[in-house]
Amino acid sequence: ISIFQLERYTDQFWPHRMGAKSKYVIVQLASVITGATRVWLRERAAEKTSRILFDPALGRECLFEEVKRIKGKSTLSANVKKMYGIEDTHSA
Repeated sequence: ISIFQLERYTDQFWPHRMGAKSKYVIVQLASVITGATRVWLRERAAEKTSRILFDPALGRECLFEEVKRIKGKSTLSANVKKMYGIEDTHSA
């Protein structure tokens, strides 16, 4: 089988090849007391996260629990990647 035939076969059965999923996702954490929100970065495979963080509305630390997934790493800007120390593994 030639490479050309293989490409045609692949396109026939998988016409919408998608990129790989990101290893990280951005999630929104909310304070269980006041509802104040924070954005957090976690690995996709990890369970929902909860953290003890400073709640500005309360003026002290309290429990924040994950309420929503926002987006994956591939949609992050270069500034956010640099801030969290995330590298692009697919960069040329």
